[in-house]
Amino acid sequence: MTELDVNDVAYRTWIRDLKAYYRQLQIRAAVSVNSAMLDFYWRLGKDISERYADTAYYGSRFFVALSMDLQAGLQNASGLSPINLRYCQRFYELYSTQSNLPQVVEILIKVPWGHHRSIIDRCGGNSAKALFYVQKTLEHGWSRNALLNHLDTNLFERHGRGINNFALTMPPNDSDLIRETIRDPYHFAFAEIAETAQERDIERALISHISETLMELGQGFAYVGHQVRFQVGEREFYPDLIFYHLGLRRYLVIELKVGEFQPENLSQLRFYMTAVDNQLKHEWDGQTIGLLLCKERDAVVAKYALQGESAPIGIARYTTLPVEFRDVIQSVEQVCDTVQERLWGGENKNQPGDLICEVSGTKAHGWISDSGFVVTSGSRVSVRVTPSLRNHTPSYYRLRKQLEADGVIVDRVFTYDYEFASPSAASSVIAGRPSNGRIDWKTADGRSLKDVQEEWRT
Repeated sequence: MTELDVNDVAYRTWIRDLKAYYRQLQIRAAVSVNSAMLDFYWRLGKDISERYADTAYYGSRFFVALSMDLQAGLQNASGLSPINLRYCQRFYELYSTQSNLPQVVEILIKVPWGHHRSIIDRCGGNSAKALFYVQKTLEHGWSRNALLNHLDTNLFERHGRGINNFALTMPPNDSDLIRETIRDPYHFAFAEIAETAQERDIERALISHISETLMELGQGFAYVGHQVRFQVGEREFYPDLIFYHLGLRRYLVIELKVGEFQPENLSQLRFYMTAVDNQLKHEWDGQTIGLLLCKERDAVVAKYALQGESAPIGIARYTTLPVEFRDVIQSVEQVCDTVQERLWGGENKNQPGDLICEVSGTKAHGWISDSGFVVTSGSRVSVRVTPSLRNHTPSYYRLRKQLEADGVIVDRVFTYDYEFASPSAASSVIAGRPSNGRIDWKTADGRSLKDVQEEWRT
């Protein structure tokens, strides 16, 4: 028998091909399982909505009983918790009014369930908004963290919102595609930028966080350089930032302005675009695009300024997080991360079944879930939102505003159970101020969540 030569090229190629095929099968299996489970969740949500709508809406114990009955006799059943059953109902009701429902369902079952839960939480009853994030997730292969980032920064509301003259300066198909890439405002909270920063400081901050900058610009952009030298006549010129869009096959020149937009800003940007067209652009590249980013802009002034422009230019705002707030916010987030740690296993039966939060003149009920903290329907929130919530924990401030906009909180009352990432996130939204959930959530006999956890640990 011939001895096997593990270094043989044909053998190694065969092994490589087998591994590649095996991975493909793994991916197909994962997609198939996800699609089957999503189809089950869709049918379950449809049944709950159509058969037991009144019971499901007004009796949160319905989901507890349904969960227990479904899991009875099923070994290792997952995804049948009360909160997940509520998500099934909301999943169906969010999209059920779509006119092309069969096609919509085909798209929905291709997205992981964890993504759907995040979309349901942030989009409320706005099916157009929800479908936007579903389609973008499929189009760009967003991870859950990437999706959460775009949800947190309200990409749907900012998408294609920049003031521009693309329709007047470009072919229709190109102008539509390019317009969709422009946002307003751009969020640069990831960069440490002081209030007194100048254009060069902002530019350096964006370059030092180039991955986050590219994510905020959108899919398809590649970084070319900053302060790229152009020799024009006897002088040298240095545009702030240059990118290239791989799909549109065009360069993008960005100029940053720390103040309010001024019409004369366009002449400098136009000059840089001309330099790129003459010295960088190849024959297969389209006309260079310009984007002027400013701290503020008067929409009417911007539109007037673009009317006489023959070059394709967009004007948008940008927002930053002052560096002086970053240390405060990071310290709060670290505390929240600590709170989120599992101090007991998800299956531990010693968890308190009902916790009460009575702060800022209000009262709410909640319980520990497998992946966070659930506030139950009927819970009340504070009348006032303090400046400290907005300044020190802006993510909680935005979340409360989003819950009110989405109808989760109506007239200071939770209309249905809602799962937060942590007890502190829940109590901060309820109190309208930064709150330590381990202290403010208590059992009926007055023991704090912290006390209960420490008792259990010992």
